[in-house]
Amino acid sequence: MQEKTSMCEECSSTTAAVFCQDCEQDLCDNCNELLHRGGKRKDHVRVLKCEDILETVKSLEKNSNKQDSFENLNILEKDALCQNSNQNSVRFFWDLLNVNLNLNQVKETASIINTNYSPDAKMYVYGKDVKQIQEFLAQYNFEARFNSHLGDLATLINDVPQEYDNYIKTIIITSRPFLIKQHLIRSLQTNQLSKLFFIPDIKDMYEIPSDEIMYSSSNARWSRASENKDLYKLTRRKAAASESSLELSMISYLKDLAYEGKIMHEINELIENLTRWMKISKKNAHELVNAGCKLGKLLQQSKKIGNIEMTIISLKIEKLDQENLLWVLRSLKNDEMISTEKAIQSRIKEAFDFKVPQNTWSNFIEYSLKPQRLHHKKSFSDSQSFSFFSQNDKKKTRNFSFFSKKVKDYVSGVEIFVIYPINEEWISYDQYIKSGDVFKIKQTRDWDLFIKFFESMFDTESPEEKAISGGRYGCAQYLKAFAEYPLKNSTLGKLSYMIQLAIDEDLLRYHKTLLVWVPSFDKKGRNDKLQLFSAKKSVIEALSQCPDGISLAQLPTIIKEKLPFDLDLSKLGFAKLKDLILDIPDIELISKGKNHPFVRLVKLNPPSLKNLYAFIHQIIDENDQSLPMNILEIEILEKFGFNFRWSWFKARSLEDLLKHSQEFIVNERNEVRKMYSAEKFHSYNSSTTSDAHSNYLNSEFQSEDIMCKLGLDKLEEIAEMQTKYIQRLLDEDEHLGNDDLD
Repeated sequence: MQEKTSMCEECSSTTAAVFCQDCEQDLCDNCNELLHRGGKRKDHVRVLKCEDILETVKSLEKNSNKQDSFENLNILEKDALCQNSNQNSVRFFWDLLNVNLNLNQVKETASIINTNYSPDAKMYVYGKDVKQIQEFLAQYNFEARFNSHLGDLATLINDVPQEYDNYIKTIIITSRPFLIKQHLIRSLQTNQLSKLFFIPDIKDMYEIPSDEIMYSSSNARWSRASENKDLYKLTRRKAAASESSLELSMISYLKDLAYEGKIMHEINELIENLTRWMKISKKNAHELVNAGCKLGKLLQQSKKIGNIEMTIISLKIEKLDQENLLWVLRSLKNDEMISTEKAIQSRIKEAFDFKVPQNTWSNFIEYSLKPQRLHHKKSFSDSQSFSFFSQNDKKKTRNFSFFSKKVKDYVSGVEIFVIYPINEEWISYDQYIKSGDVFKIKQTRDWDLFIKFFESMFDTESPEEKAISGGRYGCAQYLKAFAEYPLKNSTLGKLSYMIQLAIDEDLLRYHKTLLVWVPSFDKKGRNDKLQLFSAKKSVIEALSQCPDGISLAQLPTIIKEKLPFDLDLSKLGFAKLKDLILDIPDIELISKGKNHPFVRLVKLNPPSLKNLYAFIHQIIDENDQSLPMNILEIEILEKFGFNFRWSWFKARSLEDLLKHSQEFIVNERNEVRKMYSAEKFHSYNSSTTSDAHSNYLNSEFQSEDIMCKLGLDKLEEIAEMQTKYIQRLLDEDEHLGNDDLD
């Protein structure tokens, strides 16, 4: 087939000589050397543009399903080639990446190749350290291959197609056959792939044809009913080889995401992304993730958000380094959250389940903030075990520069240190918590959606069951998981800020460490209170008609007849009716005979006015300084008995008592609160003259300072209340005068 020519996509003036698979560009030699002379680009995989791509990975894997019909033929072919090999029959490419070998193993491998193949077989070795041991390798006929302008993998990919047709068989010894196969497909024709074999394990030197290198996390896919034990071992190793390659690809993909700050992945979303990115089925993606967890390369954690159990997948780390720090900082940046040391440590614990001892952390941060770091060999972990993720490339480490900066903590009012990567500062919403609506969030559509979400969520008969755990951050995660778009797209930092605004506005409130929506929760609490009060009142009314009492067994029927609703004692907090009876101060439980309980009314002594006022103060304090008057009256009756009479205190009602008290005020919403000291001074409970308002305005107490403190609105409110009270007294006097005339 005639080779297609293309121009360099960088300079557009010279014929392209190589194709960079990472840049996805055709490049001439000059541009290739210029772009890939250092940094991350040096490790890019480049292949010579010698032949066209005839098949993609997908078509190859599809064709490989036909392996049933010629597997035995491949095995026979292998045996024949081994027996009839000559000096040009086979060549080896040995990939030493991620392989820890000693010199004796190199000698043993050379001996195996010489024994099973040919003493003159060509053998090439690739790896970052082969240059240092090339003389030793040469003693055993291994040629160390390296290129100052290419990475180790790119050098291997470029060497394999050279003189390919001059050899009957090409064998690549590698732990990542699937990855290398993907790159070679661009350089080799389909008919050439039949001469390509892989050996994933140098201990047994089993060859696997290239068309059988595909993903499978299950050994069963490769195994068949066979009495040939050697074949069974072979098929198991085929699966291990292909699986290892995909695992490396998956880890590489997750590390790329981690550099973008995406370090935690919900398992279903991760599987969807792997399916698209790796061109594999969902089942295979799921098996691949499970394999990564079993091998200790991935971390699987369970997290409960609301009533939903979620599985979170992240990379497994065993040692802390600057790479991990960069991941975490960019994660906080994505969430628009402040990057204090405490926040960084919390995110490390949350994402990687990795807790750093304080002394180790202090040394690590001090080291990380040092300018002009030249290398990164020290690991900050007590463990000395191997970690795939903490083997950082020196070139990348030199780019990991961080700095600290003082900012104001608006919660405590003091200055704190935050840490950023160089040239990557960001605005963090949670830095301004407790500062009010400085971002004008309440004027946006997001705030309206925020309010509607909680109103809808807590619109239930049991709002306490919808309470959200985890505090402000847990509530933000709940919104992130279950809110609708576009609110769902808001960052965790912004959502945390909105939640604090709602707490400040008393829309959200902590209830037994849980967050509840106050409007619904208070409404439910008031409704329950009213139902309980009605039930107790029905019992009192029934007993008032029976001075000698009623049998406890008859009471449920009487209550059911009097109440307009079904009484659910468990929802009101009582296990039995007997518990409800004992909660009513007017009733005593007596026994008439064995196992024959009776209930009857008792008379209670009236409380003193001082004790009554003290109780009202207590109830107001327990309800955030105000509560509806009808709820207050229920509390008083439940405390001092349903036989309570306002006439004991020379008042017609609770409202009358409160207005004469000089202790409390009833506002326009019929809520009761305490009277402030200035309001107490200006109370005109004893005045009945029409000059009261003018006396108030001319009072010595009305200094300029007090006027400024109270403000005109407050003074007008007080004056209006006093005018209404005086008018009421005048109306009462007129009514009494008319009664006398009658």
